[in-house]
Amino acid sequence: MHSATGIGIGNDEALAGLLARGARHEAEARARLLAADFAGIRERALAFAEAVVEGRASRAIPLLAELLPCARAAGDGDVAARVLLALDHAARTDSAAAPGELAALARARTALVGDARGAASGRLATSRRDVAAEDRGGPASLAARVSLLGHAVLDGSAPDADREERFRKAVAALLAEQDEDGGWSGGEDGEDATACVLDDALALALLHDGGPRSGGDAIVAASAARALARLAATQSPAGDWRRDLRSTIANLRAAMLLLPLVEARHPGVLDAAAFPAAARDGRFVERGFAWCLSRKPDLGWAGADGPDRSPDEALALAVAGAALVREHGTWRESDPLATARSRGLA
Repeated sequence: MHSATGIGIGNDEALAGLLARGARHEAEARARLLAADFAGIRERALAFAEAVVEGRASRAIPLLAELLPCARAAGDGDVAARVLLALDHAARTDSAAAPGELAALARARTALVGDARGAASGRLATSRRDVAAEDRGGPASLAARVSLLGHAVLDGSAPDADREERFRKAVAALLAEQDEDGGWSGGEDGEDATACVLDDALALALLHDGGPRSGGDAIVAASAARALARLAATQSPAGDWRRDLRSTIANLRAAMLLLPLVEARHPGVLDAAAFPAAARDGRFVERGFAWCLSRKPDLGWAGADGPDRSPDEALALAVAGAALVREHGTWRESDPLATARSRGLA
């Protein structure tokens, strides 16, 4: 299978060829692939942003927050600006936003740090409502509250003398909920929430939980290593998790964010976590990435995981696929902070 970019993406051998072309050619090929994929969802992205502004779409913040860097990576400034306006509108008008949605808003805000386009929407700054949101919601949203607090600590807005201490306590509570097998369940239904916890709650905890002052980062690293070991151990030989594209993309993005941080800062904890040797050189990430590309249509990702998805679900899948391609590029850089930096976390 070949895309409009001329890059083979339908099998592992073609992927290996792409990755062997050298850093410059790979970066150019990846950029063309992202641009071509985004062209396939561009009109739906614009329509979704317009629906949000007109009040015809609810619970839109997480998808908008993912769409923004997707549009920017594809070089589509017009869509990025429209999505930013929609995200600003949703942030101002959604008075019932849950902690998970507010955490997504915080991720979008920190991803704009240092980017001139971030100045286009000052209203995306943390509000008092955002900072207080960790007090709302049940145990299933604890990871989102940790993420929200972590972003508030990171950007330093809405000063609160007790915020860092509340962040550390929330992290400790999150670690206490880790299952014996290293993962996290998603609540009463038992849904796996390991990727959600790793991405980006534990990343923030590892990067900003006091570091040398408290030694908390070593504890977080050990917890993250156990979770990553679980992901590597439960991956199928083909590279997927549960034959589900969305779950596989989520697990890979979490691994690409956390594994370099753990390896760089606390490599010894990987041994303590009985981390599979084959996973340490990144082969489990590359195998999963190849599996995802093998499920990918020529352009975009919509329809790649079944025909029964709603338009918004299909758009979310396409955006997650684009994020996977983009972050796989940062994962392959020598800088362990590359992916974290691309998300505004470092």
